Amino acid sequence: MGGTLHFYEKGQYVRFTTDERPYSSPNGGYEQQHYSIKVHSYQEKNNKQIPRKVSAIWNLPDGDFEYWKGPLKDNEFKGMDR
Repeated sequence: MGGTLHFYEKGQYVRFTTDERPYSSPNGGYEQQHYSIKVHSYQEKNNKQIPRKVSAIWNLPDGDFEYWKGPLKDNEFKGMDR
């Protein structure tokens, strides 16, 4: 899946966006819709700021649908401490 990573001026990751994620339509079937992951807070690990709390959002034509919001687990960042 391809997408775009968005960063603050100081290099903190703030958002990921893509148009390549299939959305399960309420009418049945799947369709490509704009999708984003937004970072709400960070934690420090090995002198690096990594995302801690995020939202997963479908950016639908009728408005945004935030279908998940919560903390990320440490194991979701394996390999980032190098």
